[in-house]
Amino acid sequence: MYLFPNKNLQEFDALMSVKDIIVYKDSLQQAEPRTWGVNKRSFDGYDIMENKYYIPMGFTYDHYVSDAKIENVLLNDSVNVPMQLLANLSVKDEDIPFVSQYLKEGHLEADLPVDSVVNERRRVVCSSFNGDTRGFTATVDMDRDNMLFFSVPSDDGFTAYVDGKPTKIYEANLGLSAIFVNAGHHDIKFSFIPCGLKEGIAISLLCLVLLLVVSWLTQKKCNETKK
Repeated sequence: MYLFPNKNLQEFDALMSVKDIIVYKDSLQQAEPRTWGVNKRSFDGYDIMENKYYIPMGFTYDHYVSDAKIENVLLNDSVNVPMQLLANLSVKDEDIPFVSQYLKEGHLEADLPVDSVVNERRRVVCSSFNGDTRGFTATVDMDRDNMLFFSVPSDDGFTAYVDGKPTKIYEANLGLSAIFVNAGHHDIKFSFIPCGLKEGIAISLLCLVLLLVVSWLTQKKCNETKK
C-alpha cells in the first residue's frame, strides 16, 4: 500500500483503520485539505482530527477480487485502487478456491460512493483491539463464516490464533493480512517474532559459550606457563 501515500487519502485512511489524523496548519491552506477529518484538538502548529471514515481494525467483506485484477490497474491514475480494496478483498490466485466459498466474486467499479462502502465495512468489525510490540489481540462477533481482514503486513514473523488455536494468515489487499473465522464470538491473537530472531539468539549464545571456553583455556594456559 506504499504506492498511494499522496492520493486517494480518505479511502487509504479508511482501509488502514486510521482513527486520528495529524494535520499541520500550513497544509490546511492547500487546495485539497483533509476535509474528511473532524477537529478534536488544536495545538500550536497542528490539529488532531478524527477520521469520519474510520473503520475499526479487523473487518469483513462480502466480495473478493484477484490480486491480478488490482495489479492490472495499478498504473492507471484514474482508478482509485484503495477504494477498490475497500469494496473487494484482494487475494492471491492460489487462495481463490478457498476464499470463494465464503465471498462472492466482485468487480472493479468506477465512482464507488465512499460513505456506503465504508458503512458496509463497519457492519462486522472487531469490538476490541489492543496492540503492543509483540503483536495484538482482538475480539469479534462474526455473523457468518468469513474472512477477517487486518491492515497489518503479511509478514512471516506473524502467527495468528483464533481462540488459542493457530490459524493460517492469508496475504490480502496487496501485502496485508486476512484470516478465516467461523460464525460466533471469538478471541483473536497475532503474535510477532521477527524472522531470524530465534536463530540469532541461538548463534549469539553459541558464540558466548565459545568465548567463555576460549577465555578459560587461555587463562589455564597462562597459569600453567607461570608454574
